[in-house]
Amino acid sequence: AVVAALGMLLASCVLLLREAEMVRGLAAPAIVAAVVAGSLLVPLGANASAGTLRVGAVQGNVAEPGLGAFENAFEVLTNHVTGTEELMDRVGPDALDLVIWPENASDYNPRVNADAQALVERASTAAGVPLLFGTDRYVEATEEGGVDVRYN
Repeated sequence: AVVAALGMLLASCVLLLREAEMVRGLAAPAIVAAVVAGSLLVPLGANASAGTLRVGAVQGNVAEPGLGAFENAFEVLTNHVTGTEELMDRVGPDALDLVIWPENASDYNPRVNADAQALVERASTAAGVPLLFGTDRYVEATEEGGVDVRYN
């Protein structure tokens, strides 16, 4: 109901802008006031939820830290998969709600590389819970003004 009322109020402001020249100066403040008032009417829980979240964290490590870590294909990802499997062997099923890997946990993007995808699926199956991790996003030079870049 609040969203519908805000939509109606904003639409009314737009119509007023189109119809009355002198109302133009009041339209922007009216829109801002409507958005602020509407946000105050939307109930948001401010109290912490009861219960706990059981999180497992895996740091895969590599034989050669630094830039040398990327010289061995799939070493980073394989180490995280193995670490996840070992973690689940230690804690047992139903012990965790979430498993977290760090940024660059997958040296290949599992969205485009089938081997990386298979490894991530193996870890996810072993964990039996959601798996949160970072990977690299490569952007071709055509997208970034002639420079190849990589984002986490």
